[in-house]
Amino acid sequence: LYGYDPPSVLPSKDAARAMLGISQGSFVVGAAARLAAQKGQIHLVEAMPGLVSAIPDLQVIIVGEGRMRPILERRARELGVDQRLRLAGFHPNVQNALCGLDVFVMPSLWEGFGLVLLEAMAAGQPIVASRVSAIPEVVEDGVTGLLVPPADSAALAEKILTLWREPPLREKLGNAGSERLRDRFSLEQM
Repeated sequence: LYGYDPPSVLPSKDAARAMLGISQGSFVVGAAARLAAQKGQIHLVEAMPGLVSAIPDLQVIIVGEGRMRPILERRARELGVDQRLRLAGFHPNVQNALCGLDVFVMPSLWEGFGLVLLEAMAAGQPIVASRVSAIPEVVEDGVTGLLVPPADSAALAEKILTLWREPPLREKLGNAGSERLRDRFSLEQM
């Protein structure tokens, strides 16, 4: 298992959004991983039409670079959601970038440990993730995040919409995630 000690100072949501070039009024759903089939970002893109029709100010940002980039761009164009998707490429400080989100999504088809989950928890983000590999050991379903079956765009959209509709649930899951990080996954605990 990994341990993670977050930086003692993280940027505010507004500062992180300014750094990413995201407008302050948006509802921002984000993912961070190399752009690879295993990471399942295509399922996030395919969830977007249902999200765009419900969430007027939706922005989806995916941090990372990789071979899937042209495939993700093409699929977003086909679905008519390319104006709401930002493929941000490599970011030197993913932890800071995650502070600008409203919801962190990890739609992986399989995963090792997923250190980025701990970074999202450190940023106080509610998480929607696939119920695969070690993810359920990190993200406690209904407590620190919401888990969905892998490769299920409809379930992904449904859970993201739940979090959009229920700001208190977002806050509760985000706070519980920060606490779980300190209690279970700090370097000291490991």
